[in-house]
Amino acid sequence: MTQPKKKSSLEQVLKLVEQLSPEDVLELQHQLSSKNLAWSNTNLEDPSERAALLEQEEARAGERVRQAFQNLQDQGVMDKNGYLITRRLPPDMERGSECDV
Repeated sequence: MTQPKKKSSLEQVLKLVEQLSPEDVLELQHQLSSKNLAWSNTNLEDPSERAALLEQEEARAGERVRQAFQNLQDQGVMDKNGYLITRRLPPDMERGSECDV
């Protein structure tokens, strides 16, 4: 007696996709396109996925730089053009100060 052939995962997925409404397909496409890419879950062999990851990482890096610059401005270290406002060292870095390093 032979057992029925087991459907492949792809066949199972395709059968499920056929049952989706057009609205569900659009929602699924949106979710997939806006997934949070990471080095661990991106197919770097796929040029579009690699480009999307790099674009996301560049945007995140730019935001970190802007935030660090804003922090330096808020602390009074830099002006809006990126120039140092003071060259004075913090007290714990002054010559003769006690330091725990």
